[in-house]
Order: sequence, then structure tokens, then C-alpha cells
Amino acid sequence: NLIWGVQPIYIENIDFFNLDVESLIEQSVRFGVETGHIDENEHVIILLVSRKFQKRGNLVGLYYVGEILNPET
Repeated sequence: NLIWGVQPIYIENIDFFNLDVESLIEQSVRFGVETGHIDENEHVIILLVSRKFQKRGNLVGLYYVGEILNPET
């Protein structure tokens, strides 16, 4: 079943300017699981729009939450 909804989540204490993209994704997904917004068995679409780099960049990706939180399995 496909359930579609968009809910932005504000993460107050994330060190955005000192993290690489992979760490930002991992911390964001971990926060979503810890707060009950997403489950480890779900897929998520992550959209990251950043002016952190010299040129503005966009990232859109489909990820399996369990693989982000447990990359060895």
C-alpha cells in the first residue's frame, strides 16, 4: 500500500553546517524514528535543499530506513 503524506520535521539541535550529507540523512532519519514519525521497516523520500555549499544543491532520494540505521545488515 502506498500512503503519501508530507510532514516537515524541525530538528532543533542538528549541526547542519558541520555535517556531511550522509550524516545529515542518518541523523534526520534517526530523529524521525525516535519521535514516531517513521518506522524502521518503511521507505522514505528525502529532499534536501542546501545553500551550505558554494552552489545551491538539491538531493532527492528514496531510502529504506532500516538500511540507514543499520548499514551492516
